[in-house]
Amino acid sequence: MSVALPVPARTGVDAPLGLVETARRALIVLSIAGAVAYLVWRALFTYHPEYVVYSLLFLAADCLGFVTFITFAITLWDLRPRSPAPPPPPGWRVDVWIPTYNEPEDVLRRTIYHCVHMEYPHTTWVLDDGHRPWVQQLCEELGARYLSRPDNLHAKAGNLNHALAHTDGELIATFDADFVPARNFLTRLLGHFRDERVALVQAPQHYYNIDSFQHRFEPRTGRLWTAQDLFFDAVMPGKDNLGAAYWIGTCAILRRRAIEQIGGFPTRSVVEDMLTSIELHAHGWRSVYVNEPLAFGIAPAYLAQFLSQRLRWTQGVMQIVRSPSNPLVRRGLTWQQRVSYLNSILHFFDALPRLVYYAIPGVYLLSGATPVFLKAATLKMMLLYLGLHLLAVKAISKGEVRIWRNEVYALVHFLTYLKGNLALLTGRQLPFRVTEKRGRQRLSLRLLAGPLLVLGLSLAGLLYALVPAMSTGGRELFPIAIAGAFAGFYVLVGLAALRLCLSRPLHQESYYFHGGVPAELVEEDARHGGPPAATPAGSAELTMVGAMNERELLMMTSRPLPPHQLLRLRIRLPARAVSARAVVTGCADLRTRDGLELYEVHAAITDLDPEGERLLLDHFFQTAVPRLFRRLARRVPLALWRRWLGTRRGARRYTLHMPVAYRAGEQTAPRVAMLEDLSRTGLCMTAAESLPPGTAVCVSFAGIRDLRARVVRCETWPEENTATIAVRFDFPVVLPRRLLRAAEHHRTRLLRRRGPLSG
Repeated sequence: MSVALPVPARTGVDAPLGLVETARRALIVLSIAGAVAYLVWRALFTYHPEYVVYSLLFLAADCLGFVTFITFAITLWDLRPRSPAPPPPPGWRVDVWIPTYNEPEDVLRRTIYHCVHMEYPHTTWVLDDGHRPWVQQLCEELGARYLSRPDNLHAKAGNLNHALAHTDGELIATFDADFVPARNFLTRLLGHFRDERVALVQAPQHYYNIDSFQHRFEPRTGRLWTAQDLFFDAVMPGKDNLGAAYWIGTCAILRRRAIEQIGGFPTRSVVEDMLTSIELHAHGWRSVYVNEPLAFGIAPAYLAQFLSQRLRWTQGVMQIVRSPSNPLVRRGLTWQQRVSYLNSILHFFDALPRLVYYAIPGVYLLSGATPVFLKAATLKMMLLYLGLHLLAVKAISKGEVRIWRNEVYALVHFLTYLKGNLALLTGRQLPFRVTEKRGRQRLSLRLLAGPLLVLGLSLAGLLYALVPAMSTGGRELFPIAIAGAFAGFYVLVGLAALRLCLSRPLHQESYYFHGGVPAELVEEDARHGGPPAATPAGSAELTMVGAMNERELLMMTSRPLPPHQLLRLRIRLPARAVSARAVVTGCADLRTRDGLELYEVHAAITDLDPEGERLLLDHFFQTAVPRLFRRLARRVPLALWRRWLGTRRGARRYTLHMPVAYRAGEQTAPRVAMLEDLSRTGLCMTAAESLPPGTAVCVSFAGIRDLRARVVRCETWPEENTATIAVRFDFPVVLPRRLLRAAEHHRTRLLRRRGPLSG
């Protein structure tokens, strides 16, 4: 059997295939052939005549999964990165649009400020559908132009069409009101428009509230996972190399002439971004995807927001399927583009086969009804294919598919997708709802219905199967064991989904930016704001700020500070030091029996000038957030191999976040740095100075005093005024277990913190 391979459109990919990529493509071909053979076998040899409807539903679920896998494999055929674009020429007229409706002032201020200060000449427009006078005043303050319209017809698409008629930029950058662009956003992307056939250049969405519902942090590895990693790191690069990358509504640049050619932004669906892309591709325009973190926004923080967003996407896709722009019938699309769009559409039908798969184990254990002949050979063949299929999907996606987490999140939004699928039958026009950026967690049985139903059915089947006289009824034990194993798996998935849904904090007021920033701390008289109370006049204690925003900050200190204590701070940012006054709002005692002297000090900023606030905003979004993502995205396969092989460098490393005091060379006064990770053989810290390799240092942290070590590596960050220093202890140390547990607990709390620091 021969399989036709996709021929990608010209994308500027110049990298050679290489052995790994060639092997991955061979695996795609073998996987498609195996899936075809399995589906033929399922249709011809596993049909159960006693349960006709049940058997056909199971076969239909497998057929839908087969088509989804085929389109997924073709979409991921070529994942090589795109070649960088040349710098843009001067003289292009560029408009930056920020459509807004009900976002709070602090969120909108951040976005407007950074859009205005992007490199390359441009005009920033705020498109206010909320008709708020304070937004117009904010635009005047920050240097943006304000545009509103008399009505809110067609929601976001109507807002963009109104702006299209009142602006004249030949290129248009669009940002949702919560997305903050990097300063070089335009200069990195505009060069692709040298090709006159390019209508769209898209960058991925990244989120700086890494404690959101769709983020999961792994304290032991320091890795961050999000529910959209697969889409932005594998699916979109694959679509790009097939000429089918599409607009995701924000973090993109569009060509005005192309939008005008298709008649403006379509209003037939609440997902106007995908619909616009289909029309652009149908008219022969090209799109580009650049997989670089160039803008950072706010992800849905809570379950209700997460499900509301998924429901809007699902219902919008159903509207596209019902419209003349359905990519299966829309003229002008290449076959690769049709396959790629079909894969995106089928993702939102994922709940239909899952409904069947979730029901089969519990129904069989309770009633004995089965959609296939329960022969041992049949079950073994199905289990073998399932295992090989999961391994193939993992390899095809280059490890981006996380099977367990995908199952948990799929169960969370299972019923939401089913509800959205009803729009395919009803065709009901749906109102556009902006995802909330503030609010409280609203838990209800309706939101938890999916995990509860699957958990209840699977658990009931398991309990019933524990009574052999009632459950077996002459049936073979092997099928019961297999059904019980799957029911047990769904019980675990259901419990994990419930834990995910219930583990969110109950309120959120602001977001905090993490990373060590050196600061000088001076205590003042808490009652009169007079001379320093605990330090001599003119002297200051050097510390590190672990997390902060424009209003509050968190510091790690080796001594407690009382509530209401007034502080003078001099925060050492890369541009210049920022002076501020703050008041202590809380102090958490993290001491342990092993001698850990560590305190988490919360303080509210009470006095900060406008220039200092702008410098903080620049530091947060142009330095701290990009660096955090660079660190969290690091992969450590070689380190894992070294650990397994038992080499010295492979000692187990713990991702920590606490102050460490050190003396370098002949220094007598200790300096303060921020500990990043630790093992029994060494540590890594962020300091306000660089130290050359070979420098002898003496470090103290968490009650462990005067460890002699030597610098083995130093990586400077000139744009941050800091350096990352790796040191190796002269002798391996025994790390107290309670110290590591307390430190890891603190790290997790720091990354998942939300709400007022005083809360």
